[in-house]
Amino acid sequence: MVVSLFALPAATAQARVNPFPYINAIPNPVKVATPTLLHVGSIYPLPWEMAPGWTGLTVEITKPDTSTEILGPFTTDLTGGTGVQYTPAMVGTYTLRTHFPETRLQPPALADGDLQAQSWKKLIVNHSTLLSYRSR
Repeated sequence: MVVSLFALPAATAQARVNPFPYINAIPNPVKVATPTLLHVGSIYPLPWEMAPGWTGLTVEITKPDTSTEILGPFTTDLTGGTGVQYTPAMVGTYTLRTHFPETRLQPPALADGDLQAQSWKKLIVNHSTLLSYRSR
C-alpha cells in the first residue's frame, strides 16, 4: 500500500464573468455648453470588505468631429456606480464608452473570476433648450 505524504493544493479554474457595465447621460439630449451627468459602473455592488469600490473605470468620449477624450480613471462606491459631470462643447452626436478594466476577484467576492467589459451610449447635443414636462 502506498500513501502520499504531500498535500496538493486544490485546483480551481478562473472564469470570466461579465460585470454588466453601464453608462448613462442625464439629461440626454442636452443643450451645447450645458453640463450632463455621466453615470458609470457595474450592476454588481461590492461587499464591504472590498471598499472603496470598483477601480480603474474610464469613459472614452468620441466627439462629433471624431476626436476622442478619455475621462478617469474612476473608483465607484460600494453600490457599483459613480458619476462625473461632462460639458459638451459642440453640437452633434457623442459616443460614450465605459471601459471596465480586468479585475481579479477572490472569494468571498460575488464570483471567483475575472471581470472585464465595456458599455456604449449615445449623447445628443443640440443648440436649443429642451422642453420640460410639468406634472399636474
